Amino acid sequence: MISQRSVGRLQRLLTMLMARPPQTLPLLSWPEYRTQLYEEGVDVHILDHIESEYQSRLSRFLPNLHNGFIPAYVYHNTGLGSQPAPNQKDLVRGQALLAVFMRVAIQHAEDLPEHLPEPKALANELIRSLEIDGYELVGGKLVPATLKGMKLDEEDDFLIRLIRALQPPNLDVIRHHHKEADETFVNGNWGSASSETRNFFVAVLRGLREAATSRGGLPVFTFGNEKGLMENYVKIGLLTEEEKEAILKLWVLLSYSGSHVGIQPQHRARLTRLLFLGLTQWLCLKFIAFEKNGFKPL
Repeated sequence: MISQRSVGRLQRLLTMLMARPPQTLPLLSWPEYRTQLYEEGVDVHILDHIESEYQSRLSRFLPNLHNGFIPAYVYHNTGLGSQPAPNQKDLVRGQALLAVFMRVAIQHAEDLPEHLPEPKALANELIRSLEIDGYELVGGKLVPATLKGMKLDEEDDFLIRLIRALQPPNLDVIRHHHKEADETFVNGNWGSASSETRNFFVAVLRGLREAATSRGGLPVFTFGNEKGLMENYVKIGLLTEEEKEAILKLWVLLSYSGSHVGIQPQHRARLTRLLFLGLTQWLCLKFIAFEKNGFKPL
């Protein structure tokens, strides 16, 4: 699902494109944008409603596309004065409309001359935000991103549900690093994105160990470096020696420091996200089995 974060990035991009400095024309006017949207198949009734009810104000109509409010009004309005509540079909329609609005705006920004880097940078931020949402641009079309059939946004949602269900004592810290990992990735801060992704994983490691103390009666562990924590995981029976070594090797591989010949920083940051996504899921599932086993070695 397209996130509010991506809708916000679209609003920033369109605001910049439609800005009208004194005695100049905007890079993209609303009539021009409307024409391009119509050519891409957007229903004229949707466009008319956006103009008449929202005066084409981005901050008002973009959120109401996202929540299905506009499709619900256009397709289910009875004229009796009451606003119909969006149903699932309206939400799907709103997402599909946003996808068109986004790809048209991105394409326009990418086609601008090189001496206009700011819109291009915002378009890149929007593309990276959509990657986190589970989409990618392929041949100018916004399509669900998959990795051998895996929907990345669904895997991320599943992981967050797992963590919430486990209720580690430091849940707020975990969520903070998860959010920071997303934001730094979207902003193209590749070093920070990789670091925050690892910080997210470390926070999960520590949270699960604290949960083992509070719920399983295991001795309190004094946190030091991550290697010591994972060695303790072997001691209490959550990890095998081989599993610990595998995690430590992956940790070194994904370190942002040092040379990674042939791998660009943005690709490294994306790989870090993908690998730690799977690794953290795996660890949470191990912990669920560990807890069901009475916090005894598996």
